[in-house]
Amino acid sequence: MALYHLRFHPHFVNELENAIAYYNAKSKTAGLRFRVATKKQLNLIKKNPGYRSVRYDDIRFARIEKFPYAIHYSIDAANKCVLVHSLSCDYQNPDVHWKKRL
Repeated sequence: MALYHLRFHPHFVNELENAIAYYNAKSKTAGLRFRVATKKQLNLIKKNPGYRSVRYDDIRFARIEKFPYAIHYSIDAANKCVLVHSLSCDYQNPDVHWKKRL
């Protein structure tokens, strides 16, 4: 199976950095654990983007293990590309934080 290329929305990197900074402020190791867990999910998405079901429109969620975050993404199968739209916390209102970007 060929790997898909990941393409990130410009805000995704910012959301990731903010989440890592938040966890670094809580604990010396929490930020690193969050980064590793996020990278693990991104690698799973890259290998098999269809492993998560569609939640709405064509958006899929990949939960970050042991953290209240999810990666929101869609698949461009024709170009073998995954469009990573957002990294959102379960406690955020999606209409305010990222859904308007779609």
